[in-house]
Amino acid sequence: MDLRCQAGIIRECSSELSPNPGEEVIDARGCALIPGLHDHHIHLLSLAARLSSVECGPPSVSDSNQLAEIIRTYPGHGWVRGVGYHESVAGVLNRKALDAIERDRPIRIQHRSGRVWWLNTRALTELRLNAKGDGELYRMDERVRQNSQLSESFKTDIVEVFSRLLGMGVTGVTDATPSNDDTMESLLKEISADRVNVQVMGNEQLTKGPLKLLIDDYRLPDVDSFERRISDAHRADRTVAIHCVSRVELVFALAALQRVGVVKGDRIEHASVVDADTLESIRELGLTVVTQPNFIFERGDQYTHDLQHDELQALYRIGGLLEEKISVGAGTDAPFGSPDPWLAIRSAVERKTNSGRVLNADECISADRALKLYTTPPEDPGGTPRRLDVGQCADLVLLSQPWEETQKSLFSESVQLTIVKGKVQYKKHAA
Repeated sequence: MDLRCQAGIIRECSSELSPNPGEEVIDARGCALIPGLHDHHIHLLSLAARLSSVECGPPSVSDSNQLAEIIRTYPGHGWVRGVGYHESVAGVLNRKALDAIERDRPIRIQHRSGRVWWLNTRALTELRLNAKGDGELYRMDERVRQNSQLSESFKTDIVEVFSRLLGMGVTGVTDATPSNDDTMESLLKEISADRVNVQVMGNEQLTKGPLKLLIDDYRLPDVDSFERRISDAHRADRTVAIHCVSRVELVFALAALQRVGVVKGDRIEHASVVDADTLESIRELGLTVVTQPNFIFERGDQYTHDLQHDELQALYRIGGLLEEKISVGAGTDAPFGSPDPWLAIRSAVERKTNSGRVLNADECISADRALKLYTTPPEDPGGTPRRLDVGQCADLVLLSQPWEETQKSLFSESVQLTIVKGKVQYKKHAA
């Protein structure tokens, strides 16, 4: 099958197309050509900041001595920005614990969930925050950002992020950061310059796109104000995207939606724990789920240590949701997960942890179905997958072998060429 792309659109599909004068011809040589992948849940600024951060959690760091060593030996004299921390390394951190490691450089370390930062005294002072508290900042990313300045290189770092994503076959992303507004949307799209399709969800200062709502099970929001935000979003012709990583958070969200009502496109982000009762409610309400199967591989071994059997059975389900005709899309949640969509696709198929243990094999899905988690429309995750057909946007990925062979391994190294709106944005160099 031959395709002709013009003005960013697939214009012709035929078994016998002849090139027009001046057209670039790409010979696929029998290899698979698939729709470009769309990451339905990612955090671009945080992912860009990750480029100048140090890993402070498993598997890179496993104990307090390693944590101290990696902080003290971090090059330079300015900020140390640590990421990926988990309590299994050295318990819950605080200002004094970080001061004991390093007092002369500002240090901030983020929990792998993204919820919490821990700062030493020097860091708190530089950010004009209370330097006598415990140094824990919960859900205060925006305040930290306001009290500091974005790195001069942040635009360059985001461009680098886009380049890396293109190399993995990603042609579009949905930034799921809750503080996004119209200004941030414009900035991200300006930096992208159409190299990658950028969609955004965010707060009430974002005119279009889903309203991102956070729920934390240890401090649930006021019910009335939470439901009012949902209603206001619906009246503004916006959908809602509700963060739910625990059963408590999911039950709270579902109860609110049952009272307020649901519009097409309302979605649950993560749906990390879905048991039989909550699955039935999701189905009845007609909600979309955007989940992250990559966490089975990345965090599965820790989950087996921390969770009970019934919780493991409810963890990052996909097969069971699809059986109930629930719309399911996928994102990586990068940088809190790996930005590699092929890891997520592979994890949805195999459900193997890093050590090789299989978590709830009943939730495994086929490679064909797993690919579709990333090829549904940006505005309709879990909807009808995009196809290589006339009139479709020319967002394409050429693999290094036929799909029958690719699905046996499902690694990003198979990506040879990435095309966005008809333009080649990534080409793998010959070894």
